[in-house]
Parts: sequence; structure tokens; C-alpha cells
Amino acid sequence: MIIHKRIIRTDRLVIKVIDYTDIDRLIYLLTDDLIGKTYMVPSYENINEYNNLAEKLVSFSYDIAHLFYGIYLDDLLIGFINDCGFTETKIEIGYVIDPVYQNNGYCTEALKAIMRYLSDIGFKKVILGYFSNNLASRRVMEKCDMNKINKLDVIEYRGKKETILYYEKNL
Repeated sequence: MIIHKRIIRTDRLVIKVIDYTDIDRLIYLLTDDLIGKTYMVPSYENINEYNNLAEKLVSFSYDIAHLFYGIYLDDLLIGFINDCGFTETKIEIGYVIDPVYQNNGYCTEALKAIMRYLSDIGFKKVILGYFSNNLASRRVMEKCDMNKINKLDVIEYRGKKETILYYEKNL
């Protein structure tokens, strides 16, 4: 269980629960075509379904049983980090950064900070997966001193077969 929610500060970012006033910004991230190519977001028919998803995710942000944090730059939600499942000592996470803010080191900075937090609250190992064609995500994992593991999944996502490769780090 994620025990409590803490505000995490880095040199440039604030990582914290997502405020309900940021739902429109979260919807923007969830509907971005570039994000949808590398992060598994449902493809909905209308904006109301995305609004419902965003409200559910914000509620996860406040729920102590989930890891769902917004990544903020100067009070602007530019991404998020979430759990994809966990046990008592191991957690799998995913992340998103607005494409406008990519290639600035924000994701690496946020991931390093969240891994320190996960270690502080008792996790011993973190696992991340990425679509095999998402080399930028792989580079982020490598910059965070993660190690490639011998695990892969092949899934169907948005009408295409995608291979997911994995990295892990002992905390």
C-alpha cells in the first residue's frame, strides 16, 4: 500500500497529487496523439469519456492505495507518474511528459525523485516497461541507472501489435 502522499521537490519540478482544477490539463495529456503512441491510454469516442477517466485518475492521486502523482513545472501540469501494480516490496510504474516539454531532462529528474520516494516508503524494486520503438523512454530508464531485464510482453494496442520491454532497479 502507498502509505501517504508527499510533495516531492526537485531543482525544477514539483511532484504532487493532482488538483481537481487541473482536470482540463490532464485531459489534454490523455488526448495528445503523441502520448497515445507510447503510453497506453484508451481511445474514446467523446470527450466525456476522457473527462470521466481524468476524474478517476485524480481520485487515484488522493487515494493512499495508488501512486498517481502530477509532475508540475511552474505550477503547470506537464506530466504524471502512476503505478501499474505493486506488491509489498516491488512496484511497476509508468510515466508521461507532455511532448512540448520532452528532451529537457524533466522525466529523468522526476523519475529519480519518485524512486527515492518509493525507497523511503519501503519499496525495494521498481520496474518500468516501454514500447520497443520508444527509444527516448529507454534512455530515461538508462539515465536512472536501471537495468534491462529478460522480460517482454506482446500486446495489441490501438490495432497494432506492440512489444513491451522492461527495465528494473533495486532501490
